[in-house]
Amino acid sequence: MQRSTDIPYTEWMDRILALWRGYLTSIRGYVELAEQTPDRHRMQELFRLLHARIWDIEQMLDNLEIHLSILRSHITFDIRPVDIGAVVEDVIRRFRMLPSPTARTIAYTPLLEPATWIGDEKKLRIIVQNLLNNAIRLTPANEPVGVRMAYHAPGTLHTGRVPERLRVQGVFLLTIEDRGPGIPEELQEQVFAPYFQIPDREYTPHQGLGIGLTVARTLTEALGGVIWLERRTGGGSVFYVALPEKSKYGE
Repeated sequence: MQRSTDIPYTEWMDRILALWRGYLTSIRGYVELAEQTPDRHRMQELFRLLHARIWDIEQMLDNLEIHLSILRSHITFDIRPVDIGAVVEDVIRRFRMLPSPTARTIAYTPLLEPATWIGDEKKLRIIVQNLLNNAIRLTPANEPVGVRMAYHAPGTLHTGRVPERLRVQGVFLLTIEDRGPGIPEELQEQVFAPYFQIPDREYTPHQGLGIGLTVARTLTEALGGVIWLERRTGGGSVFYVALPEKSKYGE
């Protein structure tokens, strides 16, 4: 694993350029193939690949925008009532539609009933997308990624990982588990540092910008929540996001 987060600015820009070139090359290839094929089903598959690449670009731009806001110490929020379960399910739906080799089976356990969270829907989407991207990247193609949403009434969440100021409120707990190699305990804080990357089986060491988990933590904490990870029994990691029923920005 890369242990230093103090990488040269030029190296980080090289990552961005490499990602953009890769995206544009694949998009150009899909368009050229679509122009040449008379097969309607093949055409639909090419458009599916094209939409997946466009979504990759959208996610990268979202992360870059938030990362720049972090560097400027200025993040804005749009706080309003949100159907938190519906947002998480919609993100999962988009991931399930991705083509191979990115596609993974996502085993999802939803909330028992619809629930309203007072928070920022777009920021929640970014948190879930980044954690799912991380889990999918680390999980072998034949293994599932697990996602669970739960609501804990005030005083019913018993874990030292969540501070008392949250436990006395209603708490939404998002859990995402991967089947990757796992992260040693001594590095579990470092994975949230900017530019830290975990090498994996299917992607090059410079896949991604190394800011996804940083953005997820910053947004979670800005919304009054906490995020942490633990080793998964049997291999892999489990990421937890605990959000107050009412974001502190909604007070």
